[in-house]
Amino acid sequence: MPSQLKKTARDLYNDLQQKLATAKSHIASREQRIEQRTPEKAEAEESFLQGLHSSGFPHEEAFKEARLSYEERESLSLRAKELDNAETALETKLKDRINRLEQEKEKRLSDAAYEDLQAQLNDYDESLKEVRDDISSCKHTLQENIAAMERIQDKKEAIEAQGHLCARWNALHDLIGSADGKKYRTFAQGLTFELMVGHANRQLGKMTDRYLLIRDDSLPLELNVVDNYQAGEIRSTRNLSGGESFIVSLTLALGLSQMASKKVRLIHCFLMKDSDLLMRKPLRRHWRRFLHCNRKESSSVSSVMSLL
Repeated sequence: MPSQLKKTARDLYNDLQQKLATAKSHIASREQRIEQRTPEKAEAEESFLQGLHSSGFPHEEAFKEARLSYEERESLSLRAKELDNAETALETKLKDRINRLEQEKEKRLSDAAYEDLQAQLNDYDESLKEVRDDISSCKHTLQENIAAMERIQDKKEAIEAQGHLCARWNALHDLIGSADGKKYRTFAQGLTFELMVGHANRQLGKMTDRYLLIRDDSLPLELNVVDNYQAGEIRSTRNLSGGESFIVSLTLALGLSQMASKKVRLIHCFLMKDSDLLMRKPLRRHWRRFLHCNRKESSSVSSVMSLL
């Protein structure tokens, strides 16, 4: 144990001796450097004193009092750098402008003097002003034209709407319009006649499937017969047989009776000119019985040639 303590103390001693030697070496080096810089220091002090006297400072204390602070010196230094950079940029721009000026001079675009070119420029400015005034006037005229076109479009739309309305009235005039009212009477009679034909066809369908009554296309108040047993042939009522005429007349009478209101008790039967067959008592009796079954009362049996 004591030997170990001795060894530790010896190692510590050796380490301290080594550090002491190193420190002495550093001290010697610093002293040598101080000795080397002593002449430089003296020379610098002499130069500083000369600078003080030449700058008007009697001694070093006066110089320290007049010296700026560190922050002010840094601010001035930064400002100086900015000014140097700005000077460099201006010099670069100046060189660029000089080069561009030389290039423009080499182009020799005009041999005229500056005064003549300035006069031409003034003339061009006046011409440009006139052109701009013309453009402004054209734009105003164009806007007025657009507004006029919009107004015209509105009028066109109004005219078209009026045209559609007029076309409807013209169509109505072509359909039922006339000075004596004949076309309207024919149209109204045609509607009634078509309704009667519809009722007559329903009654005819109960009797037979051979015939179908239709209105004539060219004469609205005339009647034609479609014969389904003859491939749908359209026949005029003027070439029907007596039995066919009787059936048609009977269905028309029944159709007319269907159109009559409850307050109307008169029924017209329109038959062919040879309808004297109905005047025979048996047929007339059966006819009245048929009408009585349909809850209608017959007061007359007449012959009308204008229908069939």
